[in-house]
Amino acid sequence: MGLIIYGEFDSVILSLKKIPAYIYLISLSLAISNYFLRFLKWHFYLHVLKIKVEFTESFLIFLSGLVMSITPGKFGEIIKSVILKQRFGEAISRTSPIVITERITDMISLVMISSLGVMIYNFGIYFLLLTIVVLIIGIIVLTNKKLFEIVVVKLALIKYFKKHISGLRNLNESFWSLLSLKNTALMSLFSIFAWLAECFAFYLLIIQFNSQINFYLAAFIYSIATIIGSIMFLPGGLGGTESSMMIILLNYGFANQDAVAAITTIRIVTLWFAVLVGWISLQIYQRKYSKIEFD
Repeated sequence: MGLIIYGEFDSVILSLKKIPAYIYLISLSLAISNYFLRFLKWHFYLHVLKIKVEFTESFLIFLSGLVMSITPGKFGEIIKSVILKQRFGEAISRTSPIVITERITDMISLVMISSLGVMIYNFGIYFLLLTIVVLIIGIIVLTNKKLFEIVVVKLALIKYFKKHISGLRNLNESFWSLLSLKNTALMSLFSIFAWLAECFAFYLLIIQFNSQINFYLAAFIYSIATIIGSIMFLPGGLGGTESSMMIILLNYGFANQDAVAAITTIRIVTLWFAVLVGWISLQIYQRKYSKIEFD
């Protein structure tokens, strides 16, 4: 809403009318292709942990998780682990690492897409470096069994953690399998194609207002803005993502209302549409398979 006010409502509406209907449809299709590629990651990770879920049900579980896309870092998608526990009896401590690993490979792919652009366009270098450092430290801590055992021994001295030690070891075992070099490289590649689909949707939208923008600039803007929104740990990246996009687009000569129209549209297509798809999928899942209790 703040973007709409900044761009002046009437002017933004006129800018939105510049976007042909078929561009909206293509953008939605690209967002859906992003979901499908990310689902393949989810299903692959289930296979890695030897958790057998029928393909269609797995797809519905994945889509149901999208309802939590608005949570900080999308970590609310842990709802998928809640479903697996209630439906298949799988411990949340065993399956929740899948959600975190999904985020890690997403961030690796976004770093790879945006890294060259950071140097070319001189924007977001500190955010990128911070993300790389956090990713490296995170992967080392999550996959190093010796380091993790030292942490477990220390935590066992604390009464609260003592009863959760087996769960902590489940976490480590899952991360060790999921974040192997081979799996991480393969799934990060999947993520690159998934996120490039949304980058292309953003590109199709902004060239309606400035045909001189090339695809790589559009991909850079979208990826670095997504990174900034994520590391600020804002719900759905709200505020950080849009502000970053706005700054760069204005710097490239976009009128306020055109920038707002493009940003608002891509966020509806990629974020709010995901929440809608997730909500519908969760209702379908509960009717088809079982009612999920969220305590």
